[in-house]
Amino acid sequence: MTAKRAAGGIAAMVVLAACGALGRRLSGGPPPQGYSNREAHFSFLVPRGWQEKRFRNPFRKSRDLVRFESSSGDAAAVAASTPLAGRSCLDAGRALLESVSGATLKSEETFSLKTAAVELPAAQARTGSDDRQGRVKLFCEGARVVVLEASAVKAAYAEREPELVAILGSFSYQGAGGETPVTAPKASASTAPPVQSQTPEPGLKAKESSATRAGKPRAAKRAAAEKKAAPAEGGKEAPALPAVMGPR
Repeated sequence: MTAKRAAGGIAAMVVLAACGALGRRLSGGPPPQGYSNREAHFSFLVPRGWQEKRFRNPFRKSRDLVRFESSSGDAAAVAASTPLAGRSCLDAGRALLESVSGATLKSEETFSLKTAAVELPAAQARTGSDDRQGRVKLFCEGARVVVLEASAVKAAYAEREPELVAILGSFSYQGAGGETPVTAPKASASTAPPVQSQTPEPGLKAKESSATRAGKPRAAKRAAAEKKAAPAEGGKEAPALPAVMGPR
């Protein structure tokens, strides 16, 4: 009887494992786990199974810096906060990112994060270093900047990119007005009327050229008449010419 129960238990475990693997393939994996920092007013999600990095140096353990890594160590999410120290939001975020992950910003896009209570400066960009690449979002509130980067080693980036995008998509500001996703507004189509070309239409240009050509003989006759009407050499005036009648 014990053997039968053991066999049944093993079979059930195999079925559950298979169902779990199928669920991961269909739904993208198990439910994510969350992280929230009430002091810095932000939160985000990471995939289930990612572990928070434990720093051996106790002086490095701080609510201003948190790092989650995938089980294989090829992907990570790093969140950090620091004072602006007189810098612009983007400059402070750039310096903070470089200090915590060694990455630099690429193709920065700044925007305003509109919450129910305030409007905050924010930005998003791609990131890169010698062996990693990723994405980052940041915002500034008061005199502090908050940065969240999701990155992977370059060899695994293509495979990990959907997870990294999902991590940044869950990044939210948590202020007095409630929770607001840190997301750039979608670009709206311009409603401005098209700029009119200053080049004349071909037909109009042709008409103008034709009128100019027609006026040239008349101008030549008029110039010849004025020349003949000018005083001759020696002070003698040339005889007056009859008026030139134009076509009626």
